[in-house]
Formats: sequence, C-alpha cells, structure tokens
Amino acid sequence: MAKTIGINNFRKYLNDFGFGEKTGIELKTEVDGNISSIYDKMHGDNLNMAVASFGQSITATPLQMLSAYAAIANQGILVKPYIVEEIIQPDGNIIKTQTQEIRRVVSPRTASLVTGMLVNVVDSGHAVLAAVDGYYVAGKTGTAQIASSNSRGYSNRTNHSFVGFAPAALPKFAMIVYLQNPKDVLYSASSAAPLFGEIADFVLNYYQVEKER
Repeated sequence: MAKTIGINNFRKYLNDFGFGEKTGIELKTEVDGNISSIYDKMHGDNLNMAVASFGQSITATPLQMLSAYAAIANQGILVKPYIVEEIIQPDGNIIKTQTQEIRRVVSPRTASLVTGMLVNVVDSGHAVLAAVDGYYVAGKTGTAQIASSNSRGYSNRTNHSFVGFAPAALPKFAMIVYLQNPKDVLYSASSAAPLFGEIADFVLNYYQVEKER
C-alpha cells in the first residue's frame, strides 16, 4: 500500500498528520518524535518507506498518535490538543480555551472510509477485545519491536498500543492505551485492546452516550 501511495505522498501525510513535530499542547517536556529516516538517502526511498509504513525506523509520541486518530474522528481536520478546557476567575468570569484547527489533512469522505476500516478491525479483525456492546468502536492495534541497545537490529521486547475513538459515527472521545514492554503477552490485541475496551465501556456509560446498535 505504501508503495502505491509513493514516497512523496507518504512523507506529505506523515507531516500533515503532525508526526515529527510537537502538537503544541501546553507541556514543556513534549518532544518532536523522529521521522528523519524517511528522508535518509543511504538506504533508498523504497526501503525507508517500507519499514516506516508499519511503524518502525520512525518514532512518534502517544499524543501524536492520538492527535492523528482524532483528525480522522474530526472528519479529516487536525486540531491542536489542550489540557485546560476553561479557567474560572475569582469574579466568576469564565475563560474558555478556543479550539484551534491546524489544517485539513484528508477529505471527509476519506476520513469516513478510514473510519469504516477501523470499525472492521474491532468488529471482525484482530481487535475484537476492544469492542463495546451497543457501539461501533473504531481503532487499531500496534505492536512495535524495541531496538536492541547493544547490537544492531531489534530486541525481543515490544511496545503495545491501541488507538481509537467511539462512537464511530459521532465520536465523543478518542483514546490511546500504551504499554511499554508488557510481560507474558506477545501482541497488543491481547493487552492494550481489551484495556481500551474496558475504559471505553466505562466512559460511554458514564456520559450516558446513546447506543448505536
């Protein structure tokens, strides 16, 4: 699929979704992530793109991943994340944080198509343990090998993640579950996905979100 897209479009969308740069959230310790490998001429465009297409040779923060998925949930628009929703001053005056749209990354139709694919992953793919009864959940697993610290290549350690949003048609929240080198489990479908499902079930019920099915 990455080869069909081509290296130039691949680079464009990584940049447009905000990878390789800070999201701008009000955290001084936020880092950029690193996607420089897709510009590395030493190994050639095809190899760089092939490896990066499934998430290796590049780094991204959990917040960058969440922000990218939120763009899909927002019908293709990348939005600057924030922590403080509003400030209530001593005199009762309320200062609300204004939503800042950064840019349109994909069209609403493309966002809808991708959402459908993500729903299929949860309904009948590897992430069925992330499902929540009565709702369409959109999301994807991620299992990333950790580079070896004392030799070339990768170690036998992995990082697991699940990123998604719900309800898929009219999302109320987006969330990422990230587990660093979990023990006694090989894939995020068995670790991060069920944890996402449990939290999503709580959130949807807590806010009394109407069921879709």
